[in-house]
Amino acid sequence: LKTTCLENEEYIQELHVSDWSENQKQKLAVAHEKAAELLLSVETGTKWNLSQAYDLAKLMRVCGLEMSQRELYKPEDKPQFMDVIGLKKTLQELKQNRNKTRIVSFTGMIDNSIAKIEKVEEELRRSQLDATQLAQVPVTTLKQVEDIMNITNAQTALSSTEEQIKTVLAQIEKTNEIQNVAMSDGEMQV
Repeated sequence: LKTTCLENEEYIQELHVSDWSENQKQKLAVAHEKAAELLLSVETGTKWNLSQAYDLAKLMRVCGLEMSQRELYKPEDKPQFMDVIGLKKTLQELKQNRNKTRIVSFTGMIDNSIAKIEKVEEELRRSQLDATQLAQVPVTTLKQVEDIMNITNAQTALSSTEEQIKTVLAQIEKTNEIQNVAMSDGEMQV
């Protein structure tokens, strides 16, 4: 019985320390029920009460929790995810980027990013989390991607310069012909 109690206590502590998912919440509830049954059997078998030895304060000390359970869950708190929606909007704008002259396509990366942001948004809608700081993480990267997407490739940038060079070379050739004709007619001397 003592071994079972200790194993259950360790299991409960592991569940409290780890990330919370629905599956873990169910496992934790089952573990608490088992602990209550074990405690009841110990109390009735030995005629002494252990419930005062296992209170919330001890649990917080043993697990190293910094916030109480009551602080972690406040029904009045609403999720803050508008910044994440702003990220999704930015990604959608990048997807519609007007610069079609680029050699590299960013469509796959942007589509994957939008899908991941939508999953994050979905999870945030079901939580009470403030995603303001989370939304700031990719801002610099998105700005750099936008700058990269707006860069004109070298061939396009130089095409107008090449045309100007061809025009100037044609003018030089024409000028040389005129000069040669003028020299042959004696109108000009070198």
